[in-house]
Amino acid sequence: MIKLGIVLAAGAALLLAAPSARAADFTPSFAASRAGGFIDLWPFQDGTAGMFGAELQLGLTRRVFLDMSFTGAFAGASIADGSSSNVGYGNPTIGAHYAGQATSRLSFFVGGAFTVPLLADPDSDVAFAARYTAPIRGWYDADRLTPAHFALRAAGGLEWAATNHAYFRAELRPVLYVPLRREYAVFEAYNHQGESIFALEQAVELEGRFSNGLGFGGRLQAVVKPGVNDQFQALFEPFMMLSPRRGRGLYLRLGFPIALDEELGFGTDRNKLATGRFAIGGQW
Repeated sequence: MIKLGIVLAAGAALLLAAPSARAADFTPSFAASRAGGFIDLWPFQDGTAGMFGAELQLGLTRRVFLDMSFTGAFAGASIADGSSSNVGYGNPTIGAHYAGQATSRLSFFVGGAFTVPLLADPDSDVAFAARYTAPIRGWYDADRLTPAHFALRAAGGLEWAATNHAYFRAELRPVLYVPLRREYAVFEAYNHQGESIFALEQAVELEGRFSNGLGFGGRLQAVVKPGVNDQFQALFEPFMMLSPRRGRGLYLRLGFPIALDEELGFGTDRNKLATGRFAIGGQW
């Protein structure tokens, strides 16, 4: 026990002894070119689902960025007549955004994206993987795994360096889902297939960050679905992350989202949403 205390104290001393950082030493994630991969894993009592893929954010000018993501999914679940396991592909997204700076401590972005309906007419195995995996982010980014729909998304957000060690982020993303076929609904609780529907994705994050870029924090997000039986889905995610100093280097993030309310929560209940999220890549 004493040895463990010494190790923890030494680690804390190394972090605190790192060179002092300013807010300007760290570039907001939306204001730099970056490329990486991600995986979301959802182990539930009757099976497992996962989403994986790659993302690219490429600077076209100093302020304008091209955004692209490519997604796949896998799911295995016990069903009435046995079990089923499948791997499938998802819908790519393509968009762009403008990254601006209001003050030395307040940055913002505005932009949009659309979903390419690669899942226009999936076979049963691919549709199975998409169906079980679509809610893995609490209905955030559900268009990536929604069959027979394309989506149009606007987005805006900000990052405020409240101090050199405290960061606040917020984003708002209205999404319009447009159906290609009547057979599929966007959300499980939505019973009116074949109609365009609107959703509002919103999130806030608070992060405490050491001088070396290692941070810890929490994210509270919600998806509002007007016209759907369960119109509101909230989720909380404690996370740790590494932000590269001076805008270049390795980034990573590890989080553990848990749904707070119905229909996907509470996350500790049987077959409800409690997941792990990991992303890693490079920023330049």
